[in-house]
Amino acid sequence: MATATIAFTSWSFTRWNDWQKCPAFACYRHLKKVKTEAMLAREKGLADGTVEPGPMERGADIAKKAEDFLKGKVKAVPMPLMPVAQVYRDLRKRGNLSVEDNWGFDKDWIPCSPTDWNKCWLRVKIDVAYMQEGTKKAPGDIFHMKDNKTGKYDERKVEEYKCQLELYGVAGLSRMPTVTSVTAQLVYSDLGILYPADAPIVFPREQLEGLRKIWTNRVRPMFADRRFSPRPGYYCRYCEFSKTKGGPCKY
Repeated sequence: MATATIAFTSWSFTRWNDWQKCPAFACYRHLKKVKTEAMLAREKGLADGTVEPGPMERGADIAKKAEDFLKGKVKAVPMPLMPVAQVYRDLRKRGNLSVEDNWGFDKDWIPCSPTDWNKCWLRVKIDVAYMQEGTKKAPGDIFHMKDNKTGKYDERKVEEYKCQLELYGVAGLSRMPTVTSVTAQLVYSDLGILYPADAPIVFPREQLEGLRKIWTNRVRPMFADRRFSPRPGYYCRYCEFSKTKGGPCKY
């Protein structure tokens, strides 16, 4: 009896970025959902309190604290967000925020439910966003999007950061057909810095069709991949699926 061929049928920035770094890693993590003995032991330790939470758990905790503040469930800016406290205060003052939202798009970039498993092709998670209505002096609505990141800023990942912001741009323009532009910016809450530092990247509506084509072409090789060959390199030292950590990869 033939076995079904494993392949990606939907994507997110995380899935595509993982595949870019190493197709084998993306397959183990997102398609086969491999759990090594070390990973299972860590999950057990987190559950019974014998293992300290790591960066991922800390990031999820800070995201929840940010959500509670932006939605007015707590009055004071949470301590982990103090380096960017003013950014969060300014956001909450605006009101009408979209916080911790999940968007879905089909293959034609038409919005759909992110839980429509048959139709949804792309899923985009939104940390916080808001609409700025146009005025007589500055006509045209603008949709602003910000993504909070914990941990360090890495110069080696600048192109990755730009790609993530670009995807926010095309997603925002596709989701909000009446806006004239979308802006996107990363907020590094541990460091108290923004990327880009001077101002958010602006994506005018005129760029939409071009951005859609760029991203459709970018993800096409990932969807066509059936081999998921390892791509050994810098990230192997941290990979939870590496041979040295008891994983299934030969590297």
